[in-house]
Amino acid sequence: MAVRTPARLAFATPMEPLTELDKNMPERTYDADPTHPWAQRWRIPRVTTSHPRWKYEVAVVIPTHGDTFLLDGELAEPSEREAEIIGSFINYRRAYYYEHWAARMLAEPFDVDDSTNTVVLAKSVAGWQYRRATFRHGLWPFRNDPATQAQFPPTAAGLRALIDHINGNGRQWVQWKSDHPAVFID
Repeated sequence: MAVRTPARLAFATPMEPLTELDKNMPERTYDADPTHPWAQRWRIPRVTTSHPRWKYEVAVVIPTHGDTFLLDGELAEPSEREAEIIGSFINYRRAYYYEHWAARMLAEPFDVDDSTNTVVLAKSVAGWQYRRATFRHGLWPFRNDPATQAQFPPTAAGLRALIDHINGNGRQWVQWKSDHPAVFID
């Protein structure tokens, strides 16, 4: 069985040449806007539902009058600082793909993998919440769980605490944060 090793983090150009199949893939229609500045700068898919159609590595639900299926509470727009943290989280998840697959992801506007368990983040007025594609229910922590929700306030620190929770503070995540102090230390 092959072991996944981290891809190199400097992805200005693909590390392996793209194949003809990669170059000739049909254009995709995403349920996130690839022209939004956050998509351009941090590759963040901003979606309007906690159940996006695409298997993004990470997506963020934004406030809208559109589909808000199973959302708990009123949503708030993440700040630029929080978007930077989410962008780094996306880079962290991509870093553990084989180099060729990471290069294929980078050829698209968003990091998509059919086998990933998408992390969907949402900032509510009460605090940060998330769900994975495999969750049977809505976002966690639930709005009727104020003690747990208090651990993840609607701030950059609350988002960092939630991502720590999602990653279980594993060694790789702790190392990633120490390698990117400008993003993770105020």
